Amino acid sequence: MEKKYYTPDITEFHVGFEYEIKDWWTMKGTDAGTGISDYSGFTERTLTKEMLWEWRTRTKEELIELQKTSEGCVGNPGVDYRHEWERITTGIKDGSIRVKCLDQEDIENAGFISTGLNGWENKIGNCLMVHPDGNIILLKSRTGTCLFDGEIKNKTELNIILKKVSII
Repeated sequence: MEKKYYTPDITEFHVGFEYEIKDWWTMKGTDAGTGISDYSGFTERTLTKEMLWEWRTRTKEELIELQKTSEGCVGNPGVDYRHEWERITTGIKDGSIRVKCLDQEDIENAGFISTGLNGWENKIGNCLMVHPDGNIILLKSRTGTCLFDGEIKNKTELNIILKKVSII
């Protein structure tokens, strides 16, 4: 099954929000001598065209860490977090930030096993059903009580809902 993506809205960004970004300065480099990985730049490395345009998974926290350690990208590392939001808003506008839509893999990674026909069940009997047209989710307890009925666009949102209804 081919993965589907969407361009997020700035209001979706929060602590723990997972997205993908396409640009070279978000790459974590590893020093060959010390083996230490950080975001300190690529002055010693040759960037290939492929490296410049790879999609890399990030959370907002990783972008903050990148900013703290990236001289030259920020100008004032560790002092000013405005650059993080500038990069995100620019990425939303130019299409270099995307979010993977919720899919079967995400649901199964959350502890659910497929029961067929767009349905999943976890080990304690909670059921999750996805409307065939998209991301409308119905989550029921093992006793049949509706725990959630609404749209979940990505795995970050799924994990938040599962925590709120005390499933994980």
